[in-house]
Amino acid sequence: MAQSFWFTPYLRELLRSLFARGGIAQVLNEAIAQVLNEAIAQVLNEAIAQVLNEAIAQVLN
Repeated sequence: MAQSFWFTPYLRELLRSLFARGGIAQVLNEAIAQVLNEAIAQVLNEAIAQVLNEAIAQVLN
């Protein structure tokens, strides 16, 4: 579900950028960086949320 959220607009932008810039390697690097950044951000957000939830639960108990 989260994958379909960014994939379609980003693919459209990727293709537009590919033809606008003419640099396949640069466009692919940017696409890979974008995917990795989003994946890392999601994992970190979930980890931080879990730690905070556990800390709050301990304080309240």
